[in-house]
Amino acid sequence: MTGAEPAAAVTWEQVLAFRLGRHLLAGEPGDAGHTVTGVASRLCGLHAQIASCAELAVTVRSDKLGPGDVAAAVTDRALVKTWAMRGTLHLLPAAEMPLWTAAGRLRRGHLTPSWLRYQGVTRDELDAIQAAIPEVLSGAELTREELAVAVSDRIGRPEMAERLRSGWGDLFKPSAYRGDLCFGSGRGRNVTFVNPRDWVDADWDSIAPDAALAEVVRRFVAAYGPVAREDFARWWGCQPAEAGRAMAALGDELTPVDVAGHRGFVRAADLAELTTAALPCGPHARLLPGFDPYVVAACPRNHEALLPPERKEEIYRPQGWISAVLLDRGRICGVWRHEQSRAAVTLSLQGFGTVAARTRKAFGARAESLARALGGTARIVWADA
Repeated sequence: MTGAEPAAAVTWEQVLAFRLGRHLLAGEPGDAGHTVTGVASRLCGLHAQIASCAELAVTVRSDKLGPGDVAAAVTDRALVKTWAMRGTLHLLPAAEMPLWTAAGRLRRGHLTPSWLRYQGVTRDELDAIQAAIPEVLSGAELTREELAVAVSDRIGRPEMAERLRSGWGDLFKPSAYRGDLCFGSGRGRNVTFVNPRDWVDADWDSIAPDAALAEVVRRFVAAYGPVAREDFARWWGCQPAEAGRAMAALGDELTPVDVAGHRGFVRAADLAELTTAALPCGPHARLLPGFDPYVVAACPRNHEALLPPERKEEIYRPQGWISAVLLDRGRICGVWRHEQSRAAVTLSLQGFGTVAARTRKAFGARAESLARALGGTARIVWADA
C-alpha cells in the first residue's frame, strides 16, 4: 500500500473543496434530508466536551436543525454520549453503537505498563473492573460515585472506589470503548452511567472487531481524505503503525494521491469526485464552533494550506481545547466567539490579518444567520490581528 504510485495529483484547493462537501459545508445550509443522527454519522461523531459546541456543529450545517435538536436526540436515545476516539467525549448515533464499540475492542493503549502504572492499577485489577462494570450496570443507572462503590464492592476491593471516582474517568473509559458503559440521562447535576445494551435497542453482535475497524477507516477517509496513516492515528488514538495496518487491510479500496508533494489516501470510489472538486469563486465563509470535527481532524494540521502555521497554537490550544474558527474557502483564517443576552447575540470575529471588505460581508451574513438560529439579533464586532 505505502509503495504504490499515486493514482492522481491534486491541488489543495481540490482537497478543501472535497472536504467542504463531505462536511456539509459546501453549499447553502439546507434541508437535504439532514437529521441530527445523519450529520453525526457523516462526521464520524460529534464532539461532546461542550454541549453547546455539538449543537452549533449541527446548526451551521443545516437551516432545518438548530439549538436544542442535539439535546432532544440524546433524550430520545437517538444519540449516545460516550468516551470514544482518543478517550474524548462524543455523541454517536445509537444505531451505530455496535460498530464503534466493536472497533473499540481493538484498543490497546490502556494495556501498556506505563498506562497501568499511571492509573495505579495492575492488569488483573483492570480486568476485574472491566468484568464488573457491565454486571453492576445491568438494569441500573448509576452516578459516578455509585458506580465506583458498586464496582469496588463487586471485586472485593473497597479501597479501589477512590481511584474509580477520581480524575477524568480514565478507569471507566476502556469499558466505554468495549460497549459496556455509556452515559445515561443524568440525575440533577450528576452524570449517570448505564449499560449500553439496556440503553440502545441494537444488534450488538452484528459485526466483528476487525470488520468494524475497517468500516471506521472507510468512514474517516471518506470524510477527511486524503489522509496519511499519521492522520488516522491521531484521530483514532493509536500508534501510526497500527493505523497503517488498519488502512492497509482495505487493500485496493484505498488509493494514494499526491497533493502538492504531500502523500495521502482516499477511497478509490471517491477519486473522481476529488479530482473534479472546485472551490467557488469569491469568499466562501463559514463559522465553525469550538471542537468542530472539520477542525479537530484537519490533516495535516501543520500545513499552510489549512491554516497559517504560526497561528496553529491559537486553534489547537492546551488541554486539548479546539477554538471556534472562521473558515474561508475551506481554510482557517481567524477565530470567533459569541455571547447571548436576551434577544441580542454578540459575535466577536477576529481575522488573521486584515480581512477584505467583501469577505467581512460574507462572514457577517453567516453571523446573522447563526444569531437568528440562536433566537436573537446579531451584533457583530470585528478585530483584525
